[in-house]
Amino acid sequence: MTSRRRRAAALLLGMAALTCGCGAAEAETPRAAAGAHLGEHAGDGHHHAVPHLLNATDSPTVGAIVTDVKGFTLYRYDKDTAIPPATRCTDRCTDKWQPLLADRHMHGHGVHPELVGKVRRPDGSWQATLAGHPLYRYRGDTNPGDINGHGLGGEWYAVTPSGLKAPSAPGDTTN
Repeated sequence: MTSRRRRAAALLLGMAALTCGCGAAEAETPRAAAGAHLGEHAGDGHHHAVPHLLNATDSPTVGAIVTDVKGFTLYRYDKDTAIPPATRCTDRCTDKWQPLLADRHMHGHGVHPELVGKVRRPDGSWQATLAGHPLYRYRGDTNPGDINGHGLGGEWYAVTPSGLKAPSAPGDTTN
């Protein structure tokens, strides 16, 4: 069995386990205090299937972007690194840019599963990544679909489903 088929089989098994709620617990789980918690608990002590963590959607302003489970735009930061994944937005930076904390049930809709990952933050929590880029929500986005953080400081950009910076306008290839 090829590596690609093994990964596909593992993904299908994981999705089946998630659906029935019988998946094994991961040894390292994120702490919710530093950012947006993404899991859904039913109050009965069981972790149930959650909506897609990362969702590809179309923005009328910049074209294809990725949003979180609540429809808020996700961003990448130019000072972070993708290879190896590392976050540089810490301390006061997180006052405006909320790290998207990883969940053990990370998956996406319209986002290639092999691009979805996580990186350990300096505080020990796990942050979701796309193509190695740590993901953030901008606190200035008050409604789902807002894209107020795009281009801020020339360092923050809405992220596309492939992990690239969203362009300034749909069809723009200069970014």
